[in-house]
Amino acid sequence: MKYTLALFAALSCASLSQAQTKPAADANMVYSVAQKMPVFPGGEKAFGQYLNKNLRYPKKAKDKKIQGKVFVSMIIEKDGSVKNVQVARGTSSPELNAEAVRVLAVSPKWTPGQQNGKVVRVYQMVPIEFSLL
Repeated sequence: MKYTLALFAALSCASLSQAQTKPAADANMVYSVAQKMPVFPGGEKAFGQYLNKNLRYPKKAKDKKIQGKVFVSMIIEKDGSVKNVQVARGTSSPELNAEAVRVLAVSPKWTPGQQNGKVVRVYQMVPIEFSLL
């Protein structure tokens, strides 16, 4: 009986200590889906215009007629800034992959995502297509 009470007391203390540290962990949590997802300033149409204006087709890839889609992952922070931009799935051209990362890394701040009325960090995956017409 003493063993059961001691075990119960130890487990209770462990869960209390976890409960105290949990809010700090949630503050840095990155959501893959939020109730309100981040939005590029001006919406999807403005995002397309931003890409058309700022995306540069690398000469080396253009000369070799390399085309393809680069999937870029990133985190939209609570302040709307874009961080941790990296290629999740790229093309055979390192130049195309690097350009996709570059254009997203320098994008303006987004409207951040929200969960339960609070601004949160959100993981985003963005496909960037490179096509020669």
